[in-house]
Amino acid sequence: MLVSFDIEKVEPLADGAPFGAVGAYERVIAKAKGEVDPKHPGNEDIALIDKAPLNANGKVEYTTDIFILRPKDPAKGNGRILYEVNNRGRKMLFGNIADGPQGVNDPRTMADVGNGFPMRQGYTIVWSGWDPDAPRANMGLGLTAPVATNNGAPIVEMVREEFVSGTRVGSLDVFKLSYEAVSTDQAWARLSVRERAGDERRELPRSQWSFVDARSIKLNDGAKPKPGWLYEFHYEAMNPKVQGLGFAATRDVVAASIATSRAARSSTASTPTSPASGASSSTHRSASQRAPARNTRITGFQRTPSRSRRRPSAIR
Repeated sequence: MLVSFDIEKVEPLADGAPFGAVGAYERVIAKAKGEVDPKHPGNEDIALIDKAPLNANGKVEYTTDIFILRPKDPAKGNGRILYEVNNRGRKMLFGNIADGPQGVNDPRTMADVGNGFPMRQGYTIVWSGWDPDAPRANMGLGLTAPVATNNGAPIVEMVREEFVSGTRVGSLDVFKLSYEAVSTDQAWARLSVRERAGDERRELPRSQWSFVDARSIKLNDGAKPKPGWLYEFHYEAMNPKVQGLGFAATRDVVAASIATSRAARSSTASTPTSPASGASSSTHRSASQRAPARNTRITGFQRTPSRSRRRPSAIR
């Protein structure tokens, strides 16, 4: 559940322009801190949750970025939450349902929100971070998740990743690894290439590729990956994050947002998303005490691919 909600900024959306009968909207930028009971049935299926560090309460902690657009006058809202699961920290809502532009991650103006459809309906719009590896630049939303260990010792596994250059994400000069390599001089790490998934893999000599750092590799001598070809990399990695906390964080944020929206609409009292009068930053305790719902399982040292060019998996 959420244990605190730290508001960093509250400011008018579109200079206070009204959205129909609902009136003006506010932008709320915050960070929420949560903790998860690793022994609760709703959390025990999160991969590596049993290997995460615990706080003084015996819980696993996380911190998530929050971005909210809410009616300035809660009584004029419809009392409902519109939650968008962001795409690697990017907001896509207005480009998808409100004739707005794509790629606007920090909506401020009327042009940024298109026709303002969800605001004119009175929704409180909520985004939160769920991906620990999502870029936070340009208002990207991310999650701070702990690193799992074996009783304090690093977890080390063999990992296989695939990369594709020259497709949806453009040409790649560097392949970004999903996990931190144990070392950048591991002699047995290997990179192979094939044109199609069913083709035989052709291993590239070690002289033709190299580590840039512990989280990336590249082809040597200025060589570029062949567009559309599959590059498969095997290496030894360590320090996996508890990625599945992203599901728990999303659950907790939505539950708290619903409770807050209902409370704000029926009362003018301070709530987890309302700072004290005149304050630009404050901390509030969450009123949500709901039992967590069952989570989707994520197997150990794996993550669901979020980009088409990369499909990591573990080798047992």
